[in-house]
Amino acid sequence: PNSTGRLDMIIKVSVDDTRRVREISVGTGFVSRRPVELGEELIDLMKGTSLSKKKWLDQVGSKCEKRYDEFFERLYDEIGNNVKELTVAVTLNCGARKSEKLAFGVETITLPRLLHIILIWIWCSSSQYDINDKNTREALGIETMTLSQTVLSNDEASFDDFGIWYNSKGFERAPWLELLDLGKWPQSNATTICTNADNNVLLHQGNQKQNNYVVAFDLEAYADDGPLGEIATIDPGLLRVHFTSLAVSRLRSLSIATGLFEIPAEKVANALLQAAKYSIESGRISRPALSKAHVLDFFRSFALKKDKSLSTDQEQLLSSISYALRVRGQAVEKEEQNLLVDANQLAAGITLFCDGSKSSKLAIAWDLVANNTSKSKERLNGRGLWCFIRSFLIVLLILAATTENNDQQTLDTLLNDADAAGLTLASSVFEETNISSTADLSFDDFADW
Repeated sequence: PNSTGRLDMIIKVSVDDTRRVREISVGTGFVSRRPVELGEELIDLMKGTSLSKKKWLDQVGSKCEKRYDEFFERLYDEIGNNVKELTVAVTLNCGARKSEKLAFGVETITLPRLLHIILIWIWCSSSQYDINDKNTREALGIETMTLSQTVLSNDEASFDDFGIWYNSKGFERAPWLELLDLGKWPQSNATTICTNADNNVLLHQGNQKQNNYVVAFDLEAYADDGPLGEIATIDPGLLRVHFTSLAVSRLRSLSIATGLFEIPAEKVANALLQAAKYSIESGRISRPALSKAHVLDFFRSFALKKDKSLSTDQEQLLSSISYALRVRGQAVEKEEQNLLVDANQLAAGITLFCDGSKSSKLAIAWDLVANNTSKSKERLNGRGLWCFIRSFLIVLLILAATTENNDQQTLDTLLNDADAAGLTLASSVFEETNISSTADLSFDDFADW
């Protein structure tokens, strides 16, 4: 209750929750799917079954890795064995627009149930979820009932009816609906969304910066048409990277010290993969990996061939890149030399330092990531395209960092920015190329885009 004795509902989501919901969306491959296609596929798959929790996990789990079972189990615990409602909840992890998710939901279940499912999905995606938390469960029910009775008042309300209500006042009354857009989850600090009995809304985001949708590199004197800074003032959702002369110097000095600038990118990539001494199993795909120490040794060997040695700053730069491209799910310890690094993504990212044209480097990086994430070895699904984009962004963002010695907090921020921008761009590519979400993207498709 608030100071007036009326009920408020407060939803808090954190940066950790952002990482979790994005990892689920990308890792399951749902980020590249359309809600209606994924939804109809799941409903048809489970048609006529008596849906126990085990059958639910077996059916939805067949489409992704088992490590996401905890999330799907939470949904089942909260929703029960209703196939349509469970399906609508899963489609909220698609990379589609908010309106597209809502449209499928309204067509599949009643509007009050849809609102309740959305709230459950947010709760199950957060670190605050507790199966024994009866108070939150009751609060979500009250919020749904209040909206249904006092605002919508009609179980059979159409999508158009809902759209009119939302655009007029609904966005103020139920701001948590904005979280259907995966880009609206917080990038820093905690976001608190409050709704109260007077339909007043408070949205607190502390010192949070705007969400990062697009990356623009401010090249200062290196931009042909002048600085790109004015773009950031037009679009407050822009991730602006200040790529200074120091950043350019860092790239060139490492490229020259190792001699990579005169070695074709494909040759360097092949040498790196041959140096990979570890293998990481991911589903049915085996991925090569190197320890952080082996990454440094690999670059040192190239420098020795040029009768040069790497500076402390250059080795720190490589250590930062290794940290950012580590195999996910590993515990990170300070000065951990045995941290495993994804060899294919590292090889894709370091093509920036090598000889070759832009198109040839993109093609080589595409093949490297396809070998790592795709059964076809040639085409990329949503997660593969995200990895492809992210491998370049991570290297560029670390080069553009303002300090030579990037601490873990700085690196985590850069990594989150690369994840966010990569996720948004991967979704946009599939949408703008009109490639079916059930199909994978070829390099020619990407080149045409």
